[in-house]
Amino acid sequence: MTVPTVTAAVTLRVVTVGGLLASSLARGIAVLRAFGPGTPELTLSQVAAATQLSPAVARRFLLTLVQLGYLRQTDRRFVLTPTVMEIGASYPDSMNLAEVAQPFLQPVRDETGDSVSLTTLAGDDIIHLAHVQTERMRRFAVTPGSRVPAYVSASGRAMLAFLPQDRLDGHLADLDVEQRTPYTVTSVADLRERLAEVRRKGYALVVDELDMGITVIGVRS
Repeated sequence: MTVPTVTAAVTLRVVTVGGLLASSLARGIAVLRAFGPGTPELTLSQVAAATQLSPAVARRFLLTLVQLGYLRQTDRRFVLTPTVMEIGASYPDSMNLAEVAQPFLQPVRDETGDSVSLTTLAGDDIIHLAHVQTERMRRFAVTPGSRVPAYVSASGRAMLAFLPQDRLDGHLADLDVEQRTPYTVTSVADLRERLAEVRRKGYALVVDELDMGITVIGVRS
């Protein structure tokens, strides 16, 4: 089996509040986030590169996560175990999001025939909190907890467009833009124009930028 190459680093966005900071926790979470759909198996050196940790520090976190049951080691490779799902599963359960969102999402799905999602902004991404799937043959696979870069997401742009200017400037300053299709906006200047258009219209429309054949409308609640 081919081990995928890590092409993007996991940024540690750490803010110290009142001098209190659990840096070890932040780094441990960064190690877990290094694993994803494109990187299901990683070696020590790949995790170190993705998290910008030294190999010695990365190894300590990896072995700790193996001991806790969140990772499994096979030869030189590490993979997530199903136990890691317990971390995220408690959030929707505690919030009862599916039950709360269903009466609002279902009528939109029934009227349009399209999938409908409730999302929130998390760093550079949007996270799907609840989702009602279309009954059409062609579907865009979405599961609660899945992430999509905000800059190429309609709901992401709908939220970014209404951020305070200083927060938006900070977000765009560190933005890593990937051209996912020939139509993806890859210029920060062009993205700013799209966001200004969203503010004027009150909604975001993304066509063929996330994936070919996918059209998404996003509105801010």
